[in-house]
Amino acid sequence: MLVVAALAYLSGELMLYRDSLAARNLPAGTWATLAALGVLYGAAMLLLAEQWHRIVGLFGELPRARTWPSYTATLVARYLPGNVFHIVGRAAWLQGGALSNAALLRASALELALTPVAAAVLLLPLLPFLPQPIQGIGLALVTGILIALAACRPLRRLAAAWLPRLAPALIFGVAFMAVLAATFAAVTTLVAPVAPHLAAAVALAAWLAGYATPGAPGGIGVREATFVALLSTMIPTETALLAAVLFRGITILGDVVCFFLGAGSTIAARRVQS
Repeated sequence: MLVVAALAYLSGELMLYRDSLAARNLPAGTWATLAALGVLYGAAMLLLAEQWHRIVGLFGELPRARTWPSYTATLVARYLPGNVFHIVGRAAWLQGGALSNAALLRASALELALTPVAAAVLLLPLLPFLPQPIQGIGLALVTGILIALAACRPLRRLAAAWLPRLAPALIFGVAFMAVLAATFAAVTTLVAPVAPHLAAAVALAAWLAGYATPGAPGGIGVREATFVALLSTMIPTETALLAAVLFRGITILGDVVCFFLGAGSTIAARRVQS
């Protein structure tokens, strides 16, 4: 229902501002800049592939030639059939190898928890410097996710058992979230004068909202609705809509870039082995 409500909200806003959006002329070179940001974002997603590799490594030795493709090749599952299915897909990709199904399940659970924690690590220090709407929503998202993770007893026990060894994986997650936040800040700067730390906080809060919503393919709808709701407190709504749509385009391009980077690394590894 939340996904439907978010999509309905976005559809209404797009219809309301469709004329002003259609008349918006972006400066020369903007599309080249956006394409470059998409490639950068896609390359940065390999940080999450490495995070996954480090998590899997807690349960058994697997080469990156196996773990990285299991991440990059299953990205489409976040859109079809929907959010979180790409995490299940990664575990399915690695079945039949050195890790048992139980170990793969534990690794998937740790990744499911660790990635939003990485976003929260960056968002929390920004909260005291943000306007009240963003501060309140960001704090609610972080608190809700942490409570949900703590309430899951199996996940809590699993995290406690592996916590000292999770730090390297978390560092890669935090690094990716920093790139994500900086990319959205750059996109927002292209269309409106928004302070980079404000745009970064909006990006992290919106990503958390999309991630935490079951059934939202790649966070579509929920993430954009959160972008618009928060940015509209600082810039005109139509400009916030434009920033949200442009950033979605960058993330989709990034997924494609990451997919082909993963495919290329797999081919290169096979040639080295042969």
